[in-house]
Amino acid sequence: MDRELTGGQIWWDTILEQIRSCTLFIFALSPDSLRSRACASELDYAIQLRRPVLPVMVNNVAVQLAPPSVANAQIVDYRVRSVEAAIALVSAVASRPAPPALPNPLPAPPAAPISYMNTFREAIEAQSLPFKDQVHLVAELRIYLDDPVDREVAAQLLARLRRRPDVAESVGREIDRLLNPDPEKSPPRRHARERASPLDADPGRGSADRTGTAQVPGTRPISESAERSAPRQPTQWRIHLMSLGLVLVIIWDVLSVGYPTGPIVFVAAAIGGICLAAWTLRRAGRRAETRGLRKAALIWGAIWVAVALFILIAFLVNS
Repeated sequence: MDRELTGGQIWWDTILEQIRSCTLFIFALSPDSLRSRACASELDYAIQLRRPVLPVMVNNVAVQLAPPSVANAQIVDYRVRSVEAAIALVSAVASRPAPPALPNPLPAPPAAPISYMNTFREAIEAQSLPFKDQVHLVAELRIYLDDPVDREVAAQLLARLRRRPDVAESVGREIDRLLNPDPEKSPPRRHARERASPLDADPGRGSADRTGTAQVPGTRPISESAERSAPRQPTQWRIHLMSLGLVLVIIWDVLSVGYPTGPIVFVAAAIGGICLAAWTLRRAGRRAETRGLRKAALIWGAIWVAVALFILIAFLVNS
């Protein structure tokens, strides 16, 4: 159990030492443990050390997907935390024979399961990162995006690489495509000649900048181009402010009964509010970051449609 480990400890070495000194290795069988690289490494190391293994099922899982050392062993069902299940678990633990002596020499300890991610992190944080290394990092991390265990870490590393000021624009676009598969969420492209994927680019044709970072001809660093080309989107406070302005116009229109242009102002305000809501929805698109803006536009649009219907009904009744 690694609950007592604190930050800064060599936690993997501590876990391996606990496995070497244990008399019984209990494997918590669940979908999460079967997907975990760390759990698989710990189980394999315990088997190499000839430690007795007791699988305990703690969640619904297909036993056929487990390693042979687990699937062929007697599995204690502890999915329901009942008194009978607890007694069966205690009995299974107590009935296990004493473990044999450790093999001599000891098997080589497995590497820490996150060591490969640390390698990527160190490369991304390097002072200089040539274009060829940028392309290599993107290609490697793209593989881990399909792994449910490493997807989140790989996405964070790609985002960190994307924030480097010396990243080539083509590499930045490829990272945006990987992190945002929806084309509507990707930054706009400015030039047709920049549409090639960085994974298809030829590093030998690039030119080096002052920091030694190779770039594709005709491109600029992300900080100077892609971010500037993104269109500015309307914000929630603007649609609220403009809509409240139209409401004030209507209030003034109601208070100005008998003024010759009063009904015209009333109708114009309602039509203007509907146009404002429609324009805001069109500009907002369907991106996740504009969800609040779309909601505000829909609410104001419904209000102005109701106002327009009220005007129409009042006109028909009076006529």
